[in-house]
Amino acid sequence: MGTSILIGRQIGSDISMCCLFCTTTDTAFGPVFMDIKDKTADEVAIDFLDWHNAKYGDPRSAIGKELQERYAEFRNEKGLIE
Repeated sequence: MGTSILIGRQIGSDISMCCLFCTTTDTAFGPVFMDIKDKTADEVAIDFLDWHNAKYGDPRSAIGKELQERYAEFRNEKGLIE
């Protein structure tokens, strides 16, 4: 068990959105991922999860706002700031 990515669409729109969820507790957590520049929401989520696992480990262990802060760090590092 671990972390997976839930992929969906915004209601009434073709805008794709993703979030992380714990496959042990079936609980969503962390930021909502959306299309950024030339990347789809699911590509951003996958890249973030890979980046986070390599740098910080399991994202489920993040406390408070750490995951949101790390997502901002990831976007800045990868040039995904709009």
